[in-house]
Amino acid sequence: MPATVIPIKGLYLGFLGNISNEGYSLRTPRLVGASDAYSLAFAETAVLNSDNTYSSIKSFLYKGLGLLTSSTPIGLAASNVNINPTYSVQGSQNVATPGGVYVSGVIADVLVQGTINVAALEGTPTAGGSVWIRTAVNAALTGAVVGGLEAVVDPNPATPTITTANGSTAATISSASGITAGMLIASANVVAGTFIASISGTNIVLSTAATGAGTGTAATFTSSLLYPNFKWKTGYLENDLTAQVTILQRTIA
Repeated sequence: MPATVIPIKGLYLGFLGNISNEGYSLRTPRLVGASDAYSLAFAETAVLNSDNTYSSIKSFLYKGLGLLTSSTPIGLAASNVNINPTYSVQGSQNVATPGGVYVSGVIADVLVQGTINVAALEGTPTAGGSVWIRTAVNAALTGAVVGGLEAVVDPNPATPTITTANGSTAATISSASGITAGMLIASANVVAGTFIASISGTNIVLSTAATGAGTGTAATFTSSLLYPNFKWKTGYLENDLTAQVTILQRTIA
């Protein structure tokens, strides 16, 4: 019987959290923080905490402590059927996922170097293109979720002025329009990587204390973080928004 050629009509990447066999990959398992309010979904960003646990970006922001910068140790949760034999459709991204999740207090398998399938929730990836991590909701981007990966910079940053007190996490802003918890703050008296831990009216709580006092200081508030250690592998995007991200160099030991 003659051989039959089965045509391949398109590239199929597989499920979210699947690790590519191409190139070198490295995974480091750790517990998900026992007090985390949100689970860590397959393919979701995982921050390494100072207590040697992982948290989803959303849990990290919810705790309201620390800094979130372009050098923060971040990995991506890999799928692991041995740990999650029953798949939940709800991750901490608050969207349906075709994989599973790691809940608080269990061991999460996290990719710290290599290529993995993720959801590209805004923009169209390009080969070697930049990757942004969403830190706050933006009503103008209907597909965006906190902790999600995007291929486009967040539009229209907010620019109210900010009033700070030296050594205090309490601050006020001139306008709360378009301002939400999780937004990153760039201002003269604010440490780089500081975000809004909580907001009530025009009163905000910073994730890290201000380094100086200032009244009506210029500031820029953004809803996503450019993370240079992540790059889009190719410009291919499946219909379900699955794409591939490569972690260039491990920042998690």
